[in-house]
Amino acid sequence: MSRLFRLTFVLVMLSAALCEATQAGTTTFVSISTPRGVQQAFILIKPDHPVASVVLFAGNDGALGLTSASSLKFGAEDFGMAGNFLVRSREKFAGHNFMVAVVDAPSDHQDGMPVPFRISKNHAIDIGAVAEYLKSQASVPVWLIGTSGAHGRRPGAPSARAATASRLTRLMAWC
Repeated sequence: MSRLFRLTFVLVMLSAALCEATQAGTTTFVSISTPRGVQQAFILIKPDHPVASVVLFAGNDGALGLTSASSLKFGAEDFGMAGNFLVRSREKFAGHNFMVAVVDAPSDHQDGMPVPFRISKNHAIDIGAVAEYLKSQASVPVWLIGTSGAHGRRPGAPSARAATASRLTRLMAWC
């Protein structure tokens, strides 16, 4: 009897852990005005009790073309920006109680963000506005995470020093 009880207990606990990791939260499309007067769009996934916020930057030119919360749907054959590692992993982050912002290129760079823009003060201003928005949603640390071209290619770049970000994580894609 006690063995059956232990087995049942373990299975219930595992089920609860798996369910918790898969409940991502509410997904919305957000577009904010930044201090420099442009629109900065992002997909926001907000769990009930976030432990931290992560701002995910797609590599390459970073232009995702977001227009709605479902803009990032992609199929198995899609290897475009929606198929980017971090963009694809957004639900995994949210499933572990991270509030997630998947940022698009700002309205004045919808064709893409070249490296000079990504390391510019203007980009830092835009991302600082996103970080402030996230802070207004939950009083938790804000971490910036980027792959490949998203990290600005040089340590200490202004985009890496967005005013309210608590951490910067750079993931290098080695192809």
